[in-house]
Amino acid sequence: MEDERPEITTEQLTRYFAGEASAQEAAAVKSWAEASPENQDTLFELQLVWLDTGLVRFEPAAPAKTYDVEAAWQNVKARKRAAEPQVETTPETRTRAFDWVWKVAASVALIVALGFLARTYFFAPESITYTAMQPTAHLQLADGSSVTLSESSSLSYPEEFSDDSREVTLEGKAFFEVEPDPARPFTIHAGPTDVQVLGTSFTVDMGASQISVAVETGQVRFSHGDQSLVLEANQGGVFSLSTNAFQQQDLSSATGADQFWRTQTLRFTGQRLPDVVAALEQAYGQTIQLQGDDLANCSLNVTFQNDSLENVLAVIALTLDLEVTQTDAGFTLTGEGCSAD
Repeated sequence: MEDERPEITTEQLTRYFAGEASAQEAAAVKSWAEASPENQDTLFELQLVWLDTGLVRFEPAAPAKTYDVEAAWQNVKARKRAAEPQVETTPETRTRAFDWVWKVAASVALIVALGFLARTYFFAPESITYTAMQPTAHLQLADGSSVTLSESSSLSYPEEFSDDSREVTLEGKAFFEVEPDPARPFTIHAGPTDVQVLGTSFTVDMGASQISVAVETGQVRFSHGDQSLVLEANQGGVFSLSTNAFQQQDLSSATGADQFWRTQTLRFTGQRLPDVVAALEQAYGQTIQLQGDDLANCSLNVTFQNDSLENVLAVIALTLDLEVTQTDAGFTLTGEGCSAD
């Protein structure tokens, strides 16, 4: 049975010298070096190359604080000559062969190392973080996708996406219109959850106690660990940060209150007055009270767009024969109400 020895790749050695190796990879390099004298010499030789470039990020296995690189090279070559079997060749030929082999090896290692560093440190896509300072802010991403951010919300994204994925990080609330690209899924990281799509439009809202997704068109996957929801148009999902649980919602009869920050539109199609008031409170951030025994029986069919809350309440009051009063606490709608169906 053959003696199995650990193998190591050039990329693993490069990460080790660059200080980018994991603990497991670093241990693998050390095990490989200890497997044979030849591996020890190879590792030592490559350390010299890295020290000479000034790019070294590891603690070299050299006892002296002042490292004589030339002397170390000579010592390594001397040890190799002593370990090699005696063959019929001149010392000059053997030395030249040794120099040629090790200089080529060192050059290849250096080229690979510099390429690794350049790819890691110089050509990595630059990340941008944008925070909306107005009620809404519009962004156009490199792939053609567009994002509308709510005030004080932030989006972190690269200047250019990679060839196989598109990833951004959201803090707050945003509406996404993602350009279709099956080869590059689009992923939004929002707290402990991920929202992945191929091409669709939807809203992600990262709140203090929950994270919600509302799909307008297409399909998205809303996930946390092994849990996930697949949501389609007019569907929503809520992830509770306290229970780590998902809940799916039907948005087909939604009033548009959750999108009011972006669209400035509310649409009521037969909703009862208490539901109308709840939508207005969500959209405008004001408290509205109802005073009247039969007000809950009233319903509305109306669309409001770019209207102030005062105008909206005035229209409701005129339609249902109610009175509107404003106090320090908010607004009150008072009246007899409507008869039960």
